[in-house]
Amino acid sequence: MKIVVLSDTHGYLNKNVKELLQNSDCAIHAGDVGSLAVYQELKVLNKNLYPVRGNCDRGAWADVLPETLAFRIDGVMFYLVHDRNDFSARPEPGTDLFICGHTHIYQQSERRGMTLLNPGSCSQPRGGLPPTCAIIETQGGKYTIHQETV
Repeated sequence: MKIVVLSDTHGYLNKNVKELLQNSDCAIHAGDVGSLAVYQELKVLNKNLYPVRGNCDRGAWADVLPETLAFRIDGVMFYLVHDRNDFSARPEPGTDLFICGHTHIYQQSERRGMTLLNPGSCSQPRGGLPPTCAIIETQGGKYTIHQETV
């Protein structure tokens, strides 16, 4: 399966991100979607959407977004939260991928037997970095990750 991982869109999706979403099996959004319009567009572009609420996601539309989310795709266990320093960020046992956003900076590391992934921001990167997301390819409980500049 091909999974696009986004974070910190802050109300904007560029054409490269839209194309990635249309050509993937699933989409994960680690918070700060930014607007009802972008949330609805994400759902249209990829019906298999796994989002969480970020600190900038406010209003009635954002009430449907959970603060954390644990789920399994193709045998891989995911745990999703916006800010990894949030006190509710306690991954489920057996988590393979801990995904967060908030910093707008791509990061990938190994910790406590799991991969920590921050896809950066595909609309408002920081530190002079390019806009990024992550692509995860899964097959039978195994996965690979690569950074995608968008």
